[in-house]
Amino acid sequence: MKIEELAQKRAISQRDFRQAKFEYIPSADGVDSNLIIYLHGLGDNISQFINLSKKLHLPQTASLVLEGPVPVPFFDEARMWYQSFDMLGNLIQNPDPRVALNLLNDLIQTLTSKFGWDHRNIHLFGFAQGGSVAVEYARSSNVRLGSVVNVLGPLLSYATGNSKSETPICIFTRPSRNVLDGSNFNKAFIEVKIFEGDKPGDEMPKDHGEWSGILKFWSDVLVSTPISDQSGQVYKIIG
Repeated sequence: MKIEELAQKRAISQRDFRQAKFEYIPSADGVDSNLIIYLHGLGDNISQFINLSKKLHLPQTASLVLEGPVPVPFFDEARMWYQSFDMLGNLIQNPDPRVALNLLNDLIQTLTSKFGWDHRNIHLFGFAQGGSVAVEYARSSNVRLGSVVNVLGPLLSYATGNSKSETPICIFTRPSRNVLDGSNFNKAFIEVKIFEGDKPGDEMPKDHGEWSGILKFWSDVLVSTPISDQSGQVYKIIG
């Protein structure tokens, strides 16, 4: 396959999907073999993850940073994936994530049906509440995605182990986040890798040491497409 046949072939714009705000960032090397959909945390927006996707600079990998559909009351620009607070401002203990799951399902259907993406080349990366949405979607979907990376996001439902998702999942946790019950994830997914950060807290991975497990996981699940130049010589792009 030639470079010009792959470069930005599957790009999607806001006019193609109006249900939520997002930004699509093509791969820096011009070859979009993989797509990572980024899901931010509660009270955040897309700006931080746009910068993150560019800093990661993953080879042959485009990014789509999706914004949560629900505004956080009284906070400009802050978004969430589903209703998280009651009328008094208290955190809802058993939230209903269907608005987020339906949004993500519509987006992935658009990517596969209109832009030629294969489910196995679509990956999810979610932080906190966004991580919960990512793993709940992968668990409830009847298709195998490329992978899910979940940073500090618990499953919102209890898994029985009767039907496991084939989507590979990587979990980043921290010493204080006991809410991430590894046994529950193992009941929900066939392949689970868990990495723990160096320090307690509720933050994203901070340095290369904390990112190393996620990067190793991605190196195993992201595809690298052999391509040819105009002379027909076949080679691979190496990040």
